[in-house]
Amino acid sequence: MAVRSHVYVNRFTCQGEESARRLVNALLVAGLFPELHAPQLPTHYWEVVAAVSLVPTRENLDELREDMETAARRAGASYDGCDPER
Repeated sequence: MAVRSHVYVNRFTCQGEESARRLVNALLVAGLFPELHAPQLPTHYWEVVAAVSLVPTRENLDELREDMETAARRAGASYDGCDPER
């Protein structure tokens, strides 16, 4: 039986544009295609969304979470977690 990969959508919150763009650049270098969303109101935050395709094992999901948390921390952002794409 072949194990199928699934797409997981990772979400990040950034206090400012500089942090958001730094995170987008880091994710691009890692081979992902992130989306950058500017705040709709001055009191809202910048958001970054990046989809990753992987085989959903506990090990793979733990590694994904760790990698995304590291990227967020380095960019000065918050990692909000990931959800399976619907």
